[in-house]
This record gives sequence, structure tokens and C-alpha cells, in this order.
Amino acid sequence: MARSRVAQSGLLLLALASILTIAGPAGADPVREARKLLYRIDTTPEEDAAIEGEPSLKRYQRAVRLLEEAWTTKAEGDSLRRDLLHAYSLVDQAGRAEGQTEAVLDNARGAGRTLGRTNPFAARLLGDAELFAGDPGAAAVTFLAVSPMSLTTDDQLAFRLGLVKAYTLQAFDDPAALRQGSAEAEGMLVTWPSHPEVRFNAGFLRALGNDDQGAIALWEATPDLLTRPEWEQALFKLLSRKSRGAFSFEVGSGVPLVEMAKLFALFRQAYLDLGRRLAVFPNPSRPTQVLLISAEEYQKQKLSWSRATYAKNQIRIRFDPGATASQFRDTIYHELTHNLVDLKTGGNIPAWLSEGLAMCLDQNPANAGYEKLLSTHLSTQAAIPLADLAGQGPWEKGPQAASLAYAHAFSAVRHLVKYHGYTKVNRLLGHLGAQRPFGEAFEEAIGMRFELFERDWLRDARAN
Repeated sequence: MARSRVAQSGLLLLALASILTIAGPAGADPVREARKLLYRIDTTPEEDAAIEGEPSLKRYQRAVRLLEEAWTTKAEGDSLRRDLLHAYSLVDQAGRAEGQTEAVLDNARGAGRTLGRTNPFAARLLGDAELFAGDPGAAAVTFLAVSPMSLTTDDQLAFRLGLVKAYTLQAFDDPAALRQGSAEAEGMLVTWPSHPEVRFNAGFLRALGNDDQGAIALWEATPDLLTRPEWEQALFKLLSRKSRGAFSFEVGSGVPLVEMAKLFALFRQAYLDLGRRLAVFPNPSRPTQVLLISAEEYQKQKLSWSRATYAKNQIRIRFDPGATASQFRDTIYHELTHNLVDLKTGGNIPAWLSEGLAMCLDQNPANAGYEKLLSTHLSTQAAIPLADLAGQGPWEKGPQAASLAYAHAFSAVRHLVKYHGYTKVNRLLGHLGAQRPFGEAFEEAIGMRFELFERDWLRDARAN
């Protein structure tokens, strides 16, 4: 029993010695002790070992308390200020890294108490902490409390960016915040037209205000800034709300999230244009899944040699960093057309009609090359019967066979639209949606037998 008490006493003494080693002896200079924790200055091997064993966040918090104690005595001037600001910054970084929201907020509030709430450093630290904690309203108040006249040019940029971020996160549910944020962001574009964060935030507010083209114009030259959790959450909230549940969006690994933001802005425009043209809108109860994946992942999944694919209510788009906005747009219009006609017809549509409609509606200038390809083919060989292009087979035999199939489909549907119009085409899609046989549906909707249409089309194609 005596041995047990001795052992316990020994352990207690060791623990006390460890605490004293880390905290420093009674009456020690707090600034000197804080610098040991921050910079390992003038530390003994025992102190180094004790500091090494303490979690970073707790260590930096103790340094802050020591420096705040010294601050009250004004023992040192600029040197103490630099140490204190550095310690606050380290606590902020460590707290964020560990996801300790309260630690981040407490640290920023402490800076406000010590330095003053209108001190630029303390106010910025608190405003950013409130954004991190998901309280953009409080952040906006914090940023607005500091007079612009007290700020350097660099501080003005930081504060106005913080204010715009706060307004942006509020703007989902607050029209006043959308107006204020938009005015602030557009004003910043005048002063800092090339700054990536300014451009990104202004674009986000434009998208919230339904100026999708304006958003794309800014995001086109903006690097990926969507690495902070609050921006990821805000982006997906934006996508979900503005698509009215008709689409769900996912980003594959290695794809910048800002590319998904651009994709959505283009997608929404295509959704409205094509929905009106084809008289069909997706049902939110069964949203279309849209995946943006890297070229490597696309190749791994052996999807296709093409830029995108559609199948079973899912659109997969290969992310190509070299693609222009125009190419991206053409791809979206093409695949979304497949999606909409598939929904309208319940899948009861020949492949040549679906592909031809997608090509007519994507307005890709490169489609003109298919006319030349068909003309060359028809000069020496017979046309492929459209009935042979009803299934997916010809499109899956490689680029050469697929190109010839595309050429026939594009030419046939262009002839159909030119001479019969989209009203009759939509009527045909409606009949197919009622699961009527193709020949019967075509004759009733278009007003002529399919065999006669195919003859007229080929005669026209050979003549041109």
C-alpha cells in the first residue's frame, strides 16, 4: 500500500513538473514565455519536449493569454504588437484546421477586446470568423463598423471582400443583401477589375440575380477559389435552388468547382431555351443527374471518344481545361436535348432522330462538316437507311462509323425541321411518348408516310 502511495506521489510530481515546464516558473516574463511557445526562443531541451507534446491549438491559445497579459501593462510597443497579432493568426489557423468554430470565434472576440473592435486587424479577424461560423449577417455588421478612412489600400480590399462575401451568403434569402452586395461588388470591379476574388464574388452575385451570362463572363478568367467550405456549400445551394430541383450536379475529383459554377449557368440557359423549344421540362421528382468529371476519370470509365454522354437520365461531361465557353455550351445543348427528348418520349425514339435533333439544337458550327461528309459519301455510295440508324450500334463502332451516322442523322432532321417545322416535330415526340409505333406516329404528326419523307430527304441531300 505504501509503495502505491509513493508511486502515485511520484506521478503527481512528474505531472506538476511538466505543467511548470510548459507554463514557465512563477513570476516569469509573459512575453518571454509566449515567445518560447511561438518561436522556441531560449528554450531548454525539457521545455522543447513539453512544447512538442502539446496540441498546436492549445499552445497558441496559451501564448495569446500570456501576450494579452503583457499587453495590459504596455510593457513593449511594436514588438509586442507583432507577437500578439501573430499569435491570434496562429490560433485562427489552427482552430480552422481542427474545425473548432468556437475557438476561432473566441480568439477573434479576444482580439477585439484587447485591440478594440474597430481595430482593422481585430475586425477583419472577427468578420472572417463569423463567416467561418456561418453567420454572414454578423460578419456584415463587423466589416461595416470600421471606417474606410482608417484603412490602407490593401486593408480596404480585404474588408470590402469580406463584406461582399457576407452579403453573398445572405443574398439567398435576403433581397436587400443581394442588392447591397451587387452594388458593392460591381463597384469593386471598377477599382480591382482583374482581382480573382473580386471577379468570382461579383460573378456569384450576378448568378444569384439571374444574370448568368454576366457571371460566366467573369468566371471565364477566374481561377478556382472554391476551396473554402462556405463557398462549396454556397455554390451547391445556388445550383439546387436555381434548377428548381430538375437537376442534381456533382463534381468529380480533380475538377475545379468554379467550372461547375460555369457549367450550371450555361445549363440553366440551355434548360430554358430547349424546354420552350421542345415543350418539355424535367420532373423534379426524378431529377437529371449531371456529372462533370476529369478526362482521366472519363477515360477510366470507358465512356466514349466524345466530349460527353447521355444515358438513363444521367449526363456525363468530360472536363477539358482547354475547352472554350462556346464548346462547353454546344456540349450542354447537345446532351440536354437527348435528356429532354428521352423524357418526352419515354425512350421511344430512334437514335437518328434524337441525335439529329441534338445536332440541330446545339448550333455547333462544326456540324457543317457533316454535310460535306454526307455529300462525299453519297457521291460514291448508297445512303445508310435511317431504319439501320434506329439503334445505338452505329454510334458505338468507333469515330469513323459514328461520324457517318451523325452525318445522316443531322441531314435528315435538318430536312424535317426545314420543311415541317418544330411544331410538327413536337407533335411527333408527343405521339412517341404515348408509345405509338414510329411509322404511325410519324404519318399522323408530319402528314406524310415516313418512306416518302426519306425519299424526299435523300433527293434533297444528293442535290446539295
